[in-house]
Amino acid sequence: MMERADRTIVVVEDSRIIGFARALCDDVSNRYISMVVVAADKRGQGIGTQMVKRLIADDDEGKITWVLRAGRDSGDFWRKQGFTESQIAMERVRRA
Repeated sequence: MMERADRTIVVVEDSRIIGFARALCDDVSNRYISMVVVAADKRGQGIGTQMVKRLIADDDEGKITWVLRAGRDSGDFWRKQGFTESQIAMERVRRA
């Protein structure tokens, strides 16, 4: 495994986790944002945006392709972060 291949951010307020983000990286050309979650009562305060900025901070030259699987209702959030929808993604859904 490559050094710094996995990145995790945890935001804590008063001993309570209010934000969590995780990315898997090959540190060559692709990075995958696998999860960004903010507590329901803390949404709309910029916490998710700051976590995403922190995840992608070292890609200031735009040399990395960032991939994510966004929740159905999160498109506006990701567009604000500079992401666009892709028509080429495929998936093999896990079995229940």
